[in-house]
Amino acid sequence: MSKPKLVLRIAWERELFRTPGVQGLVFREAEKIAATAIKDAPRQRAPKKGIAKQNWNRIKLHIHARVAKDFEGWYGLVVTEEDYKVRHAMLQERGFHDRKGGEHGGHEYLLKALLKAEIE
Repeated sequence: MSKPKLVLRIAWERELFRTPGVQGLVFREAEKIAATAIKDAPRQRAPKKGIAKQNWNRIKLHIHARVAKDFEGWYGLVVTEEDYKVRHAMLQERGFHDRKGGEHGGHEYLLKALLKAEIE
């Protein structure tokens, strides 16, 4: 009986990480992180009586999961603010100073989503 022999090629991970199955797995994980970020994102105040309209620039409408490929393989992205007019999501994340000089602390909802994904 012959002994089985294990041969690993150099950069075998790259071949594996470029397969379509890995693309789906990476996309699902990126979607989980995006869903957590959307859930933890700061909410706007409730609309006034008689006004049922929600804002077009709500943060949760501008967080999306994307997948891209480079020479190493597939990687996931959580994209915020694809629309250049909506810049407040990162201000809410990191904090800012208003015109009067008052400091507004960040919510760090994106960082919390990444840390939660790292723990799971």
